[in-house]
Amino acid sequence: MRKYLKVSGIVTAVLAVVIICCISGYFLFFRKPLSSASGETKNLNKEELLAYDKFFEGIYINGIDLKDLTKEEAIKKVKDSINIGDDIILSFNDYTKKIALKDINFSYNYEDVINEAFNIGRQGTDDERINTLKELLKNPRKFELKTTFDATKLNEIIKEISEKLNSDPVDEKFGFASEKISVIDGKTGIKVDEDKILDIFKNVPSSSNIEIPIISSDYKRIDKNLLSSIKGVIGESTTKFDNQPNRNTNIKISADKVNEYVVNPGETFSFSKVIGEVTKSAGYKPAGTFLNNKIVDSIGGGICQVTSTLYQALVKADLKIVERNQHSMRVPYCTIGLDAMFYEGQSDLKFQNTFDFPVVITSYVSNGELTFKILGDTDKKNYNIKLFTTDVSTIRMPVEEIPDPTLPEGKKVVVEKGFPGYRGSSYKQKDGESPVLLNSDYYQPKKQIVKVGTKKATTEEPAKNEKDKDKEKDKDKGNKND
Repeated sequence: MRKYLKVSGIVTAVLAVVIICCISGYFLFFRKPLSSASGETKNLNKEELLAYDKFFEGIYINGIDLKDLTKEEAIKKVKDSINIGDDIILSFNDYTKKIALKDINFSYNYEDVINEAFNIGRQGTDDERINTLKELLKNPRKFELKTTFDATKLNEIIKEISEKLNSDPVDEKFGFASEKISVIDGKTGIKVDEDKILDIFKNVPSSSNIEIPIISSDYKRIDKNLLSSIKGVIGESTTKFDNQPNRNTNIKISADKVNEYVVNPGETFSFSKVIGEVTKSAGYKPAGTFLNNKIVDSIGGGICQVTSTLYQALVKADLKIVERNQHSMRVPYCTIGLDAMFYEGQSDLKFQNTFDFPVVITSYVSNGELTFKILGDTDKKNYNIKLFTTDVSTIRMPVEEIPDPTLPEGKKVVVEKGFPGYRGSSYKQKDGESPVLLNSDYYQPKKQIVKVGTKKATTEEPAKNEKDKDKEKDKDKGNKND
């Protein structure tokens, strides 16, 4: 009896295992592997899933969900989504650039991408395929249509766009008009993102109208409280000029160029940069200038009086002079050591605003006088500065005499006027302080050339009258008789 019960228990156990295996096998074969899917594959068993002839769930092309579409349906849907026509319009604000796709040999192949996407989940063993499809539900595969184009031609167009649009930021600055100071708005700098444009064309654009990708750079802003710091004149200088129409025109034009010019704290002012090119087209006329120790007419003659007058005003305003050059010879309109030569491309007048407030250059030309006034904070620059020159010595004017046989002996004619040279030191002195040396300058003398006559006077016998001639004849007869 016991032996029978033992055998019966073993048989029962074996049958239970077989039944469990059969049930497991049934569910393994007939269960629904993608029960978490949202489309048609949700209700497919393993056999049906492996035989499925549409796109599996979790596959996208250009953002288009292809689940449950046949290959033909997918091709049509992708083609219908491409709406770029024959041209691409790139735009930014009011600027537009049309690119004809044929000009850059633009094309794309959607069939290859669709075939690649369709084959996902259709390779490997059954279990490998099922695992791939399960992974798609967790991590979808996203494809982009690839394009071909002539990169050289497209880059040329992109460079053209950049040249049109690229701009540096313009910082806020102070402006001055009608004796009132204000803040001039700044401007954001922009730079075309050329790499992003290329990326747009590497994949099929989603639209024919594309906004040009831009990289922006911000501008510097200034403290608006500085507006109230322009309170009065912190430095002033005046020089005189006589009536020379061409020269006076040049003085007026160049002085107007720098009138009401605002120099912000920390900025460096360049006279040459502000006035621009000195040309006939800019209105300048020929007038006297120094060249190779001679005075010759050249375009812009007289501008040096503007820079010299401005220089003195700047020094009185206690601004830092960055560049100042003396003339080779002394000029008549200002004191020795206080001139400032301007020569386009070679000699400039520069200064830096070392104050913590803006300064405004103002110029006035009237009745033979040129005046510069520097405006600023008179509460902070609340002292006077005077300028003077000492230790002036005169260098004898050399004279060259050239013999001239066409002039009467001893007569002198000045062919080229000269003048003596000078040495001197200029100083600035604040109220209650010791003088500070500005410049120690040497001005060359100019040789005076003089023609000296060497032609001697000629002596001729006076003409004889008729009576003298008769006496000489009688005298000759008497001699013959002797």
